[in-house]
Amino acid sequence: MIEEPRYKSNPKKYGGVICGGAVLGGALFAAGVRRRSYWALAFPVAAGLLSMLGLAFWIGWTLFTTKIEAPIED
Repeated sequence: MIEEPRYKSNPKKYGGVICGGAVLGGALFAAGVRRRSYWALAFPVAAGLLSMLGLAFWIGWTLFTTKIEAPIED
């Protein structure tokens, strides 16, 4: 039997927690859609939009604040 390496943080445990959270989120979404709830669609769309806007701001901020050095001339 091959022994798996031990890590200081247990990535399998975190992976299981993330998968469980995804299943729970999917179940809550399905329950909201079944109830014909406005929030079942509005909340995920708003969260996705805000995530994309945050990512776009982060990329822009990184490009804006990166120091560019002049190339060395021979």
